Amino acid sequence: MGALVRGRPVLPRLSPRRRPDVRVRTPRGSDHRRAGIRRGHHGARAPPHAGAGHEAHADRSLIDLPFDPNLHLGSTSIAWHSIFSLVGMIVGSFVSFRCARYLVKDDRIYPFAIAVVVGGLVAARIAHVSDNWNVYAGRPFELVAFWNGGIATTGAPIGSSIAGYVMARRLRLPLGFMFDISVIGIALGEAVGRIGDVINGEHHAVACTGLAWCVRYTNPATLGQTDYVHPIAAYDGLIMLAIFVVLLAYWRRVRGRPPEGRAYSAYLLLFGGARFLTSFLRVDPIFLAGWQEAQVLGFLYAIGGAVMVPVLSARERLDRAGTRGTTTSE
Repeated sequence: MGALVRGRPVLPRLSPRRRPDVRVRTPRGSDHRRAGIRRGHHGARAPPHAGAGHEAHADRSLIDLPFDPNLHLGSTSIAWHSIFSLVGMIVGSFVSFRCARYLVKDDRIYPFAIAVVVGGLVAARIAHVSDNWNVYAGRPFELVAFWNGGIATTGAPIGSSIAGYVMARRLRLPLGFMFDISVIGIALGEAVGRIGDVINGEHHAVACTGLAWCVRYTNPATLGQTDYVHPIAAYDGLIMLAIFVVLLAYWRRVRGRPPEGRAYSAYLLLFGGARFLTSFLRVDPIFLAGWQEAQVLGFLYAIGGAVMVPVLSARERLDRAGTRGTTTSE
């Protein structure tokens, strides 16, 4: 009666054996205590070995890195980090030199480039030592031994900017233009240098699960982690390569139109913002207010770049408007 009131026909009660959506599993031996009712396949259980096989397959999809952190030439050992840092400097300098020829035709670019590289290395080493002072406090003779590894690229923009400013003034070079072409080469050089960091494994990261590109280092001499972690050096390298492409395209679009310095400002914004975010995946000492040193510097760079890019763009629009007004009045 209730079913009729609700407007639905009364369905006859069928036994499980006569219902089309129910299958009865009959006993097949003494191990089965009673017949079970299984609705479709939703109640089916996977064999006990299925999960283990899936985990084994997942483990095989992860990446083991067997790299020795050093290149051995007889009795001499050279860190791959140092090798690719040198290669990155050469490649980055070559690109910056090519860009500089757009405006500077003489040899003044070479002492300027040397000053930028040296200033960046010194500042990067200082940043690394300050971030790991507990290690170097008792080893004063290792403070300058950067050839053994140990630089913090987040400190490099400070030293490169100071040295570049001094040398550009001394050589009477266009300051904003030289800063623009410098960061283009620096971005590419850092991308190349990260290859050595991937091999060395010296940049430690948080644990990685559920991703096919989680890595661990298996060489007995490795500086890397033996558990699966995020490949943070590879992340940084790919990001710097992308920043290089963006900066080069942006500079080609705005070059020759004052004010200069927009590519440099964009570098600070992109590099600083990226390093601030990727540092959450790093295992580095806390420096200030719960942040790592790289996060503090990256945040400051990003803020500076975020302010400078729109200011310089607005200045260009004002200069254009002023030029059009002067031309009209004449």
